[in-house]
Amino acid sequence: MSYSVQLFHAHHIALPRWPVDTTSDSDMVCSRFLRHLEALGADYPARRILRSIQFVADLFGYSDAHVAKMLVDQGLRGPRHAFPESFLDFADQALPIPDWEVGGAGAPVQALAALWDALERQPLPSVRSHFSSFEEGRDYTA
Repeated sequence: MSYSVQLFHAHHIALPRWPVDTTSDSDMVCSRFLRHLEALGADYPARRILRSIQFVADLFGYSDAHVAKMLVDQGLRGPRHAFPESFLDFADQALPIPDWEVGGAGAPVQALAALWDALERQPLPSVRSHFSSFEEGRDYTA
């Protein structure tokens, strides 16, 4: 196992499989994601995941949440802070809905949520907090 793979395993990150055939959009996104991830260097692994998702989303013109969902469907797993906020909002809304209903989280997102639950139960040296962002022009008084 290479140093890079060991580093990702130490941070509870599983990378998606390398696509054999790059004819579909999700395979092209995955291969470009993995190439950009290798090129980023010695940054913190969760930050490398997030930056690579954002890069690929900008490159292909997709939303960050859509790219993250395609990569999760292909096997990407990691802590919550490795994913864009828009994907986290989607996952938080989809997880309570049964997977057979429209809008429910599929098996890959449920597996990712199980990893998040397992990581939440581990003792952490620091306190986690979530900061919501405000959208300009939105009425928050209601």
